[in-house]
Amino acid sequence: MRCEVAILIRVGYVSVIAILASMTYSMLQPAKGYSGPDLRTAFRDNLQTIEMGKEMLKEQRRLTNGYMPAESEIAAAYSGETSTSLEDILCRRKWGDTYIINRIGFPAYVYLTNPVAGLPAGCKLSAEFIERDTEKHRRLQDTPGVPDANPTSRTTNSPQ
Repeated sequence: MRCEVAILIRVGYVSVIAILASMTYSMLQPAKGYSGPDLRTAFRDNLQTIEMGKEMLKEQRRLTNGYMPAESEIAAAYSGETSTSLEDILCRRKWGDTYIINRIGFPAYVYLTNPVAGLPAGCKLSAEFIERDTEKHRRLQDTPGVPDANPTSRTTNSPQ
């Protein structure tokens, strides 16, 4: 009888340890999703950072519109450090987004080489377009009775 009790106690200990291990295992796993601003916001923020850097460079060097700055010039003007690169300043680019700086006085663009955030590959977007597009989708989401107001959806609700 004593042997059976000892076995039951050991099985109980093992069961408790197994349950605790399974509960804590999921907490120890890395996050599975992207956390931070949505991609449209990240693109817009990066474009606005480039534009601010261009304006700061223009003021610091008294440049005129039409000057084509290098990435390093924009990064140095924005951060105040010559050793900083534009890659260090912008959100990490890992979605196939390529930034087109453009000349001072002309808007910067993001070119998407992959389809992301409901946008097809090959899109060239300015910060102004992203802001208007985001605002349009916000209004659609706030409008009652509008079917399928999901900003990432590209389906049409036309009669057939």
